[in-house]
Amino acid sequence: MAKAKQKSLEAIWSSSAARVGQSSGSAEAAYRVVDVETTGFSPTADRVVEVAWVDIAPSGEVVNRQDYLVNPGMPIPPAASAVHHITDDMVASAPAFAEVWPGAPEGLRLAAHNAEFDAAFLGLPKRMMICTMRLARKLWPDLEGYGNQFLRYRLRLNVQSERPHRALDDALVTAALLAKELQECSGEDVLELAWKPVPVRRWPFGKHKGLALEETPRDYVEWALRNLTDLGDDLRWSLEQILAGP
Repeated sequence: MAKAKQKSLEAIWSSSAARVGQSSGSAEAAYRVVDVETTGFSPTADRVVEVAWVDIAPSGEVVNRQDYLVNPGMPIPPAASAVHHITDDMVASAPAFAEVWPGAPEGLRLAAHNAEFDAAFLGLPKRMMICTMRLARKLWPDLEGYGNQFLRYRLRLNVQSERPHRALDDALVTAALLAKELQECSGEDVLELAWKPVPVRRWPFGKHKGLALEETPRDYVEWALRNLTDLGDDLRWSLEQILAGP
């Protein structure tokens, strides 16, 4: 990196630390919880408008936090602003994503809520990130929902967050969720557990939407496995278990 570029990056980091505050404690960080806000859902067509991360110790103590507005190099659609309330004016003088995102950290495990989404925008393999949403589905399989804010209130997480769908606030909620999951998974490898298949009980789409998978005609299950390429890993695994069963 050129010297001038390095100075610019250091200034950005310094400014952000002063803006959001940097939590510090005696514990050593073991996990980095990341959240991105974007212009849309496509990692190829859309761009990041805000990124934040929270470093936590195994105990759940927050030892560092950072957040940055990012200039996406494209207009932010009104539909996206309606979710995170970030506008073109707010990011007009913000740095580019590559200037603020340091990449995968050494010695820390990455985590995100719905990690597949965040990993795609971060340019990382999804399976290198702990997915707190997948863990929640395994630990509490009968909940009514698994969104970040729903779990915050359903599990009574102790976290201060006043701006849902902003990167830092969502990262703080996810960090609190991860801390609870670590307690529940004591002694288990949470990264490995997160990516084990999550059983799907009912069809989420199509002519059989809402029907229990085990009640689906066998010939349709076979057809779906042969012809539907967008089933997703969990639904495909669940259908395969039906065919493998008695």
